[in-house]
Amino acid sequence: MCLIKLGSVLRLKFVQTVLCFAISQACLGQGGSSPFSVLGIGDIESQGNIRNDGMGGVGISTPHPLYGNVLNPANLPYNQYTFFDIGVFTEYKTLSEGDLEQTDFGGNIKYLAFGFPVNKNWVTGAGLRPFSTVNFETTTTSKVPQAPTFAEYTYSYEGGITQVYWSNGIRIYKGVTLGLEAAYNFGSLKTSSFSSLTEVTSVSNVEFLQRVIVSDFSFKPGINYSSKLSEKMILNIGITYGFGTSFNVRKHEEIVRNYFGNQELKQRDTLSNNVRGSITMPADLSLGISLEKQYKYIIGIDINRQSWSDYRDFDGVAGLKNTYTYRVGAEWVPDVTSVSSYFKRIAYRVGASLQQLPFTIGGEQVERRSASLGFSLPVNRGFSSLNFAFIYGTSQAGSSNNNVSEEFIQVKVGLTVNDRWFVRRRIN
Repeated sequence: MCLIKLGSVLRLKFVQTVLCFAISQACLGQGGSSPFSVLGIGDIESQGNIRNDGMGGVGISTPHPLYGNVLNPANLPYNQYTFFDIGVFTEYKTLSEGDLEQTDFGGNIKYLAFGFPVNKNWVTGAGLRPFSTVNFETTTTSKVPQAPTFAEYTYSYEGGITQVYWSNGIRIYKGVTLGLEAAYNFGSLKTSSFSSLTEVTSVSNVEFLQRVIVSDFSFKPGINYSSKLSEKMILNIGITYGFGTSFNVRKHEEIVRNYFGNQELKQRDTLSNNVRGSITMPADLSLGISLEKQYKYIIGIDINRQSWSDYRDFDGVAGLKNTYTYRVGAEWVPDVTSVSSYFKRIAYRVGASLQQLPFTIGGEQVERRSASLGFSLPVNRGFSSLNFAFIYGTSQAGSSNNNVSEEFIQVKVGLTVNDRWFVRRRIN
């Protein structure tokens, strides 16, 4: 009973400390670390490709034949070529709280995607991408009450959830397409609190470890409607809905005590060993509207709502807020058929987004604002492209200078390769 109580105290202590000492001079972390990622299942990642990111994340209703349509599976039938798509990113981030400040720099693979047409009305695709990321570590030292010694506390959070997905899109009528994405979600969310007490003749420390392993499926259907307003103008309307679900999880907790003096001692106590449970995930609804002049320009708006108030962690604890995300973006190609100027065949993009995060600090919900620029360099006679996106953004709860805030710059690079597969050769 004492061990369980000690575990609960340590967990409460390190959550409180992260929010109070989110940015300290001893704060450590890899690139992309965020104090907001310690809550829920972590920081939810952008699910789009580099083209979408250059347009502020817009993509629910912006189908294109030469880029992988990944945000709405109903847009896949517009990919009439086999496509390979890979993206990487790097990020420079500044975290601040009051007068304290810390910078991080790092990067990783963003996604891998692949798809091909089964026939003229059915396209299938698959891919690998991060769904959420947990990455934060902080260290602080404080005096032990009513004692001449000091204790050092280190809190570490890492892991996340990755998705392997399979999508299918079919054209059921002229201008009307349906799609379904099935994703297998896997990964682990790891937290640890490490406290050490230094005395004159001995050193002791206590470490609390927790690991939640996620392994389950999720499903997202979609629909898209495209209608010609004139000979060259097209109106697109897209909708996706991610079903609320419960992820099957397993939880492991243990406490490790280390004593160093005349004799080194280690004591390990397991509080729970792969105990099965669940995490309740929210429903996710997205609506996109775009106006397109084919192969010339497209302007789109996406609105997303996630019911994070329905979220429950392994212990049934709630505490997250519903979120809305608003995105606007545009893409422009001066002249896709130009032979005199390479720059006229480049696709230029711009976008902006306002995203509510499900977390609150000081009673205020965290908001993330960002602006983006992007472009695609045509290669292989314009059949493939080298894609770039540059994003600047901030995350903050309210306007108080004492609140935890983030400022970040992201550079994303991707390669899209298109080819023809399964084409029956004809000889005249």
